[in-house]
Amino acid sequence: MKNNNILNAFLQGADNFRNELESSEYIDLQFIALTHMYIESNKNLAKMIPNEQLWSHITASGYGLKKRLQGSLSLLEMKFPFLNNVFENIRISNEINEATLFQFTSTINKFQKPSPDEFGNLFEELINKFVEQQGKIAGEFVSPSSISKLLPQLLDVKSGDVYDGAPGINQFLVEAKRYAEKNGSSVSLYGQELNGKTWAIGKIHLFILGLIDSQVAKGNTLLDPLLTEGHALKTFDYIIMNPPFGLSKWGRDEVKNEMWGRFIYGLPSDANADMAFISHTVASLKENGKAAIVVPHGILFRGGADGKIRKELIQADLIESVIGLPANLFINTSIPVVVLVINKNKPKERKGNVLFIDASKEFKSMRRQNILDEKHIKRIVEAYRSEKEDTDIRTMVTVEEIMKTDANLSISKYFTVNEIEGKFGPVKVNLQTFENSPVPKRPLYEVAETFRGYNIPSVGKIENPDGVFRAIQLVNVQDGILITNQLEKVNIKDASKVKNYLVKEGDIIISNRGAAIKVAVVPKVDGNIILGHNFHGIRPKEGMNSLYIKAYLESPIGQGYIQSLQQGTMVQVLGLKELNNLLIPLQSFGIQDDIGKEIQKAEEAYQKAIKEANEKRQDAYRDFYKIMGIRESYQNI
Repeated sequence: MKNNNILNAFLQGADNFRNELESSEYIDLQFIALTHMYIESNKNLAKMIPNEQLWSHITASGYGLKKRLQGSLSLLEMKFPFLNNVFENIRISNEINEATLFQFTSTINKFQKPSPDEFGNLFEELINKFVEQQGKIAGEFVSPSSISKLLPQLLDVKSGDVYDGAPGINQFLVEAKRYAEKNGSSVSLYGQELNGKTWAIGKIHLFILGLIDSQVAKGNTLLDPLLTEGHALKTFDYIIMNPPFGLSKWGRDEVKNEMWGRFIYGLPSDANADMAFISHTVASLKENGKAAIVVPHGILFRGGADGKIRKELIQADLIESVIGLPANLFINTSIPVVVLVINKNKPKERKGNVLFIDASKEFKSMRRQNILDEKHIKRIVEAYRSEKEDTDIRTMVTVEEIMKTDANLSISKYFTVNEIEGKFGPVKVNLQTFENSPVPKRPLYEVAETFRGYNIPSVGKIENPDGVFRAIQLVNVQDGILITNQLEKVNIKDASKVKNYLVKEGDIIISNRGAAIKVAVVPKVDGNIILGHNFHGIRPKEGMNSLYIKAYLESPIGQGYIQSLQQGTMVQVLGLKELNNLLIPLQSFGIQDDIGKEIQKAEEAYQKAIKEANEKRQDAYRDFYKIMGIRESYQNI
């Protein structure tokens, strides 16, 4: 649009309803108005409607306006079959005051109407404003525009059919159409959306863009797929999808006996629908089809039924790429997500391999969320299409190697070069260089025993006074030191259950949750101390020094390994099984002992210097306060 007058008019007009209607009700009215205005602006469409049913005539007067506007909607559905049932899902509220309604239409009508080809931009601007105002509510049916632009470029959408099984307002389909046309091609659009209001708004989106050949059904994609051919699912050349994350109780029992052939690799867990959408995607692809589906990280490593399906998909060589995107791209969740690229016809050089792309740092930080701008999208697409090695962002891993990790597709697991925040600032770690070095190495389980922490009950309550225990929790480890005099007593009903969780002098404890890893060595302690569930315990075997192992775990290489072993979507978790396989550099016990003692000495000197500097600073400030004449007016407590 040449100016924002009409957009501002829509927003100002809607302000009249804020004390009268819910936001979901006045956005209905905005899109009803938008549809009417688009029809009147388009001569070919306007001539299909009697003059008295056009927007300018309906809204010329406020008397009887609501009845006229409501009555016109059924006519629009009859004259334009593409809009059939749309106005059953978005409607004019019966609660609306007719005078307020007239204020809304009058505000809009003050300005020159957009031309037909400007309505698409107006629709998208209104949606963006709604997202800004409503946040998480709007985020349920709107995907980040940068992801909408990324996926068609990844798949290089050309002639054929494009499908989205959870299209929301059809952003992905629209961007796929735009990309194809920009590159001299044309595609047909298909989709199925569950939410009635979202489906209706999405249909209006397509209508005002002139995409009335699109087929977007309303219904449950997982329980009742509606796009079929004969007795089988309709299949597509391209699938792009951003299904709802972690949808629980999605209806597993209802599809366990279905015969669409969607679950030949296994029936997904009912705990979340992520793998169900992936299975539906695979079954809906043509023999040479490609898909890009946005999913949470949990799908990469989750066990159980989903883990078995993931293993089958990898062995079938269907997964071409796993692309990790930045956190906080979505308005309704801050979790990082991945794009899973599925290809039923991988190019020869990629057969038997999976391409991992770590684009977690490719973003521009905005006020409320992160975005992928053009340069970030370009770098991700180039990393996906290229065959050149770039260890900063991409790495190719064989299916054989992945299967050795229990089919784990966690991205950090396969990057040997990582940027981490080391003890003394950011560093770039090359784990491959370490692994190829002549330094002797052993996995942790060969040089130490490991044990889990105990799931501690409520703190500060003791029901068994004869079995008093103290517990190590995250707060008790500060700057690499276990503060034993601050350990809280805990309630343990059966003391026999905790004997395997008791720590002793020389044990190393390492936190297992969160990005900031805490490591400490247990000093000489009195009484029974339990390791809490937020830690794993490491008990060095003979010939291994506790301080040496702690120093290594805190080193850039140790932290690099830990980071690569962590898993999780909302919270990074370090599993005991993964920790056991962490490589430890071996030195003679004498060298270990020397290193441990010297590092401890350096730490003690550092802490002493900080303490002395802080005391000197405080003394100086006290002197300044005395000169100011305020020192006697306060006391330290």
